[in-house]
Amino acid sequence: MRDIETLKKEQVECSKYIIQEDCFKDFNTIGGVDLTFLKKSGKTIGIGALVILDKEKHVLHEHTYEDYVDFPYIPGFLSYREFPIMEKLIKTSKIEPDIYMIDGNGMLHPRFCGLASYFGVKLDKISFGVAKKLLIGNVNEDGYITLDGKIIGKAVKTKKNTKPVFVSVGHKISLESAVNITFSFSKYRIPEPTRLAHNLLKNLRKEEEL
Repeated sequence: MRDIETLKKEQVECSKYIIQEDCFKDFNTIGGVDLTFLKKSGKTIGIGALVILDKEKHVLHEHTYEDYVDFPYIPGFLSYREFPIMEKLIKTSKIEPDIYMIDGNGMLHPRFCGLASYFGVKLDKISFGVAKKLLIGNVNEDGYITLDGKIIGKAVKTKKNTKPVFVSVGHKISLESAVNITFSFSKYRIPEPTRLAHNLLKNLRKEEEL
């Protein structure tokens, strides 16, 4: 494993390439990406899921990919554990969505380059993150999350009487558009693309553990 300080510098460098503007006029499809991990014969296996929906929330395509993982779980460095699986997941899928919604953080990160941003910059994809927990930053009265005076995400209540999810720019999209897309694809607390990807993984885990 590479030195943590080296990885920190790489994340900082990666953050410089993030585009926080909409690099699209419209979109037709969105893909939700989620990962899960399990132990098999003493080794860790990562399983990635991609679920692609159209604007009417109809599922167009489902795809999974699994491989061994050797990078440990370290908060703030999930890209190095999860990105290799995500890259293979995307490259082996027969269909590619216009936008990727990642279960995780984008710029909402200590060095402004979480998984969704790392994914977007490395693969040159339009991406944003939707996380279930707040990793870092302060939430103001309007829901915007700031760190060092910089807006890095927004806490969004997709449904009444639920906990918020935390939306942040990945790459080639504005925070406003990322938030609007999150709202438009939410039937429950977790938006449909990543919720359905999570459910697909949950079913796969049951099969793997039988």
